[in-house]
Amino acid sequence: MALEGNTYPYNATLRAISVGRRRAIVGAVLDGGEPLSERALVDRLGVDGRARASDDRPPADVESLRIGLVHDHLPALAAVGLVDWDRDGHTVGPGPHPAVEDSRFRRIVDLDVAGLDAALSGVSHEHRRIPLTVLREVPDPVTTADLARVVRRHEAELPERRPAGVDDLVLTLRHAHLPKLAEADLVEFDAEAGHAAYTGHPAVERVFGIVHGRNERVAERLDAFFDGLHDSYRRASSGTGTSAGWPRFWGDPHRG
Repeated sequence: MALEGNTYPYNATLRAISVGRRRAIVGAVLDGGEPLSERALVDRLGVDGRARASDDRPPADVESLRIGLVHDHLPALAAVGLVDWDRDGHTVGPGPHPAVEDSRFRRIVDLDVAGLDAALSGVSHEHRRIPLTVLREVPDPVTTADLARVVRRHEAELPERRPAGVDDLVLTLRHAHLPKLAEADLVEFDAEAGHAAYTGHPAVERVFGIVHGRNERVAERLDAFFDGLHDSYRRASSGTGTSAGWPRFWGDPHRG
């Protein structure tokens, strides 16, 4: 059965874990290995997302956490296959999605760094992730038009996509995605001048480091791609898809 929730160009997996409570849930479920009762899961979670005995908390806090799990977080995580939630049996176990077996995914789930929600939300949408990837790799501000061209090149490489026009992408970047990244302090965006620059956000660095830091093949392709981008903003190599779509299978609906 296909799991719903992959609304392209969103990466459904990154979008699902861009809430700290959901990362805590996934971590607790993966730590348990075997399915947990909903009550046991509540017992493992504190109101602040950290493990804490339920009898140390007021009953109202415990009930509020349970309601949040049942009506918000568990449906969102189950929809993309990160947890297997038996609604009738009231148990939660590891989901069938391949990402739960990826050590990089688990390291991101376990990260404790300020601004992680904003960083994951920022990279969960392709029209934000690609510009953010570009801006991290070049020292100077990049124009909105050049960012739009890189996004279009990436989309043109994907057989399932009909790439948007550069003018349309410029509009969405200028009025939606770059302002959102700037609001989260991930980039500096000068709307009047029409260019953006990376802020060196620590959570973004941690996430990108986990995903790409030790993959030399990816690093070489990134270097080749961004050297060309820095020289002229006109050439794009085959590394574009690798860098901007990471990890592609995380965002695909799981079929099992």
